[in-house]
Amino acid sequence: MGQSPPPPPPTDSSSTNHPPDATPPAHDTPPTTEPSTPKTPAPDAKTLKRKLSLEAKLANLRAQIQELKARRDELRPQLRNPDAAMTVKRHIRLLHDYNEIRDIGTGLMGMAADSRGVRVRDVYAEFGVEVND
Repeated sequence: MGQSPPPPPPTDSSSTNHPPDATPPAHDTPPTTEPSTPKTPAPDAKTLKRKLSLEAKLANLRAQIQELKARRDELRPQLRNPDAAMTVKRHIRLLHDYNEIRDIGTGLMGMAADSRGVRVRDVYAEFGVEVND
């Protein structure tokens, strides 16, 4: 009854952190090599020249983009309202107001022409307004 527990199994110093049930890796297998890919032919002078030309164009375009961004950032504070959507809404409202005023003016000129018994064109000319205005 007073027996001590059995001693732990001996450890193999050659195994490296493998569970006791696992089979240690085989060291006699040759290392695997990647499958060789077909070599692409070296680019010819024309291809290299084209590549350099395209890279130069790309660098030029990137420089232009940076210049335009700098110019945009320089001009943005000068805008009355930098929010484009608000500017469009304001312009639409102003056009609506203009059209209402123009329609009222056209109606008044027509009434004036009727009361005088003259053509509307004559009233327009009197006020310095073109027919197509």
